[in-house]
Amino acid sequence: MLRILIADDEYLAIEAVKKIIKNNIEDANIVATASSGKEAIIKVNELSPDIAIMDIQMPGIDGLEAIRQIKASNPNILFIVLTAYDLFDYAKESIGLGAVEYLLKPIKKDQLLMAIEKASKIVKSKQIQNKWEYELKEKLTLVSPLLENQFITQHMYAFEEFFSKDFYENLFEINLEKGCAITLKITEDGPNDYKTSSQTQAFFETARILLKKIAPCIVSQSVASKQYAWVPNTDDRRTSDFLIDEIKSLHQKLSRQFPYEFKIGIGSLKDYENIYESLKESELAAFGDYKVNVYEADNSVNESEVKDYAYQLVRLAENIGRLDFVGAKHSLKKFHDKISHLSAHIYKQRLLEALVICEKHLPIDMTQKTGEKIERLLNSDSILEMANQFSNFILQWDSEAKAQLLSIEEGVIPDALKYIDKHYNENISMDFVAKQVNISYHYFSKIFKQKIGKSFTDYLTDLRIEKSLEMLSRTQKSVKDISLEIGYNDPNYYCKIFKKITGLTPTEYRAGSDK
Repeated sequence: MLRILIADDEYLAIEAVKKIIKNNIEDANIVATASSGKEAIIKVNELSPDIAIMDIQMPGIDGLEAIRQIKASNPNILFIVLTAYDLFDYAKESIGLGAVEYLLKPIKKDQLLMAIEKASKIVKSKQIQNKWEYELKEKLTLVSPLLENQFITQHMYAFEEFFSKDFYENLFEINLEKGCAITLKITEDGPNDYKTSSQTQAFFETARILLKKIAPCIVSQSVASKQYAWVPNTDDRRTSDFLIDEIKSLHQKLSRQFPYEFKIGIGSLKDYENIYESLKESELAAFGDYKVNVYEADNSVNESEVKDYAYQLVRLAENIGRLDFVGAKHSLKKFHDKISHLSAHIYKQRLLEALVICEKHLPIDMTQKTGEKIERLLNSDSILEMANQFSNFILQWDSEAKAQLLSIEEGVIPDALKYIDKHYNENISMDFVAKQVNISYHYFSKIFKQKIGKSFTDYLTDLRIEKSLEMLSRTQKSVKDISLEIGYNDPNYYCKIFKKITGLTPTEYRAGSDK
């Protein structure tokens, strides 16, 4: 049933509109009438109609001002504007406020019915969309933990993007532009008698709940007595200080509930393209001396106390990513020392994991030879043979990566910009563009920001908004159509980004450019 409110200071005008609606529209319910703008505002707030048929000229608060105030608190209500004055400025302003139609008095039946039919289609479309979104959110609630884990895994191990930043921001309804990573790690010297799988699961699930009470965030599932989280930072502070007190409080609450010895590491504040760095930093910080440790570049970990091979794996991958192959050989020796006591089978698993992670950190894409390296490791039987194979891999990376970089680096950014400018309206990601120019995600992120002065995400967003400004000024395309043409499937998200950058909504910008 279509819910309609009629606002007009003329009694006969209200009765005429009521009669037309009652005699011609079966599924319409006139929920209220109002004789002033103030009364209309009050009744809309009380009754939430779908459509308000509003006269512009009313005593006190006029129709246009009433529409402004109603839209501020009830953005989904549609308006049909009535007036006895054929004034272009009134029509323009009412349409700018989102009115569906602008009708001149005396009202003609056919015109009013066509206007209501038009508004009715919009209302029904929104209802179907809202129902679909509600059902989708219900389904996503069930898979949300899996998608959160996927997000963390994607950045932790530099895997190809499963979904775009926009997808995750809309799904989780949080701004992922910058933030800090957290690692929560049960230490080996805890009371092992209590470490049943059900209690450990309860520990990490409680940690997830408490983390989400601190701030909207993304939390992974637990793996090998560790759990990771990405906590977006919505204020202007440039360090992880905004988290420290909250995380200390979280540690106290968990300690009171569970008999575990555990530590929490906090990574430094990073933007979206460098989440992986903060995740690695938080993991290193979790090896620190205190219950809660904040990553410090020069003194975050006491190496003599590290008992987990992961620290040396991270160091190995970092050296590979920097093309510091002398440092990589040193890190490989330490990594080997940490896992050499394992069986040959487990040692091989650890080296295979290290191979995948290290190749993902190389500044150029060399994964085409990964299969060959994996086969060589699989065919190795002894720990010494496998260690020598990996050492040879480092020598290969050294010669091949440096040679390729010298030949391609100069043309990378121009080629990338050409690709972005041509495909900006498609669902492209930084990882995808990096592959087009044949370098790694991380190296591309680094040199793109160095050369352009802004991140890939900011550049793509600015380009899309710039293109939409041209369309708003030069065409009469709808905001929805423009949103789709520049690569945003959700017009609401486009409007939010547009206002963030320009300070205006697309409709306000268009109205200003028409003057």
